[in-house]
Amino acid sequence: MNPWLEIELEDYESHMALSSIGQAQYLSGVFANSVQKYSPKSVAILGCAGGNGLEAISNSLVERVVCVDINQEYLAAAKKRFPGSFKQCEFLCCDILSSSFSFEPVDLIFAGLIFEYVDYNPALANISKVVNPSGSLVAVLQLPSREIPEISPSQYTSLNKLNGIFNFVPPTGFQEAAKLHQFEILESKHTILKSGKSFQEMVFQK
Repeated sequence: MNPWLEIELEDYESHMALSSIGQAQYLSGVFANSVQKYSPKSVAILGCAGGNGLEAISNSLVERVVCVDINQEYLAAAKKRFPGSFKQCEFLCCDILSSSFSFEPVDLIFAGLIFEYVDYNPALANISKVVNPSGSLVAVLQLPSREIPEISPSQYTSLNKLNGIFNFVPPTGFQEAAKLHQFEILESKHTILKSGKSFQEMVFQK
């Protein structure tokens, strides 16, 4: 069974929001900044969990939101939290590697810390099909560290199950793969959080 189906949403969200980790706040900020900068009418969040980031764009010009996650319980929580926040909101329970991964294309896709858990080549092939021409893909990749473990330690030990499926994604290799699937790099930024963890934020245009 996929470990993401075994982790309670409360554990995941509490872990990510810890002041010593701060990744929930970080990802929400990257998403909100991307929406503000590129002004998409439609967006999709891959690995939306409970909808982290949606609160930050509820007053934006976004009309349609697609929330994608492999865990149906996560999606149910997101749906309950954001009723009527957007003109159109879709919730898709699906693996992004699946042949059933499909929805009407959007202007911007946000994928924060998703590619570490999937084979990014077929994932990019699927994602390319659901981005409008001239649309954007915003990807956040975690970078390796000699001192900090892949999954930050916390009292929420259920997240340790992710250690078995986590793989670092090399930004250069990811960029090359993205180009094969019609994505041209626009921006690339390196960010280090207070925890010491570092990330590469990459923006591509279809």
